[in-house]
Amino acid sequence: MMKLQTFTASIPGIPPKNRFRLPFMGLSFILATVSFIGQQSILSPAIATSERTANGQIIQLLGNVQVKRAYGSLIRPTTGIPIYPGDELLTANGAQVIVQCTDLTVWSVPGGNNQVNTCATSEDSQDAKCSPGLVSCPDRGDAIAWNNPAIPYLISPRRTTLLNNKPTFRWHPVANATSYKVRVRGEDVDWQTHVNDTEITYSGETPLTPGVYYLWTVETRDRGSFEENIPELGFRILDSQTQAQIKTAASQILANDQLNPEAKALSLVNLYLSHDLKQNAIETLDDLVSQGNPTAAIYHQLGKLYRQIGLSQLAVQNYQKALELAASQDTDIPALVAEDLSEFYTALGETDKAREWYNQALAYYETLGE
Repeated sequence: MMKLQTFTASIPGIPPKNRFRLPFMGLSFILATVSFIGQQSILSPAIATSERTANGQIIQLLGNVQVKRAYGSLIRPTTGIPIYPGDELLTANGAQVIVQCTDLTVWSVPGGNNQVNTCATSEDSQDAKCSPGLVSCPDRGDAIAWNNPAIPYLISPRRTTLLNNKPTFRWHPVANATSYKVRVRGEDVDWQTHVNDTEITYSGETPLTPGVYYLWTVETRDRGSFEENIPELGFRILDSQTQAQIKTAASQILANDQLNPEAKALSLVNLYLSHDLKQNAIETLDDLVSQGNPTAAIYHQLGKLYRQIGLSQLAVQNYQKALELAASQDTDIPALVAEDLSEFYTALGETDKAREWYNQALAYYETLGE
């Protein structure tokens, strides 16, 4: 009989609802809305893949592990890969796989066992909120993802919640610019300063209030910031009680001896994303990449996060790295990346690129037998 080992039932202080997003809803949307795709023969596989919304992630692997997707394909997973309702995890003798669900619960399948995905499926997902409004959904890509190097576009914090009430603001340097005007505005703050560098830490003279939405902009002396009138690019500060809960949960993750460093990092990312702390999540994944040997799935997740905050160049760079790493692997990451890029370019109105990536996604899925 299969034995399911659960070493962490939940993370105290963290509500079951979270915003950890791994959306894969684009194929059916693009099929329905992009006029250049008309073949009815692809309707069934497109809808089949669109019904999948990831409800977990593999954060640690040991030995020979396979995942049998609910729609038929058999892959060899890497750490960071998403799992979906109905997926089956297959472990050889001596192997182990550890999964973290989107509600932050963690469970393990020991060697010599098969286990169907036990993660709960949330009905309060970003996919449900954004579909079918893909183009206007802020986490799917939109016009602000055009990062023009001639302007001081915002890098961080960007479209995120923060733990720190004295954030460091960073932006893209503009050629020949000698100084920048930085301004932070909210219902209780209108702070501005001039600097010669491309980053500055908020002074804190007027404290930032938790829960208040703040918009920040950067201008050069002779050129205004493209982001100045884009309200979605701001940030909020978490309240002190929630910050304390997150710190407690993070300490428990770091103290968990059953998780290796990579698994701890991925678990922290999921914790941060459950509170919309995108900047913390990106920084944690970037640190993981810098430590060496990142998987294609980790690059895929980084690409998705950069896409969510509207940094298109970094999103595409990480998607491409995911494709390069996955090229020689028995995985479905290339299909997932191609699907994401099809959505991304559809949202940006680049129909030729959207069509190209759509066709690549379809070809990948057909190769997988889905």
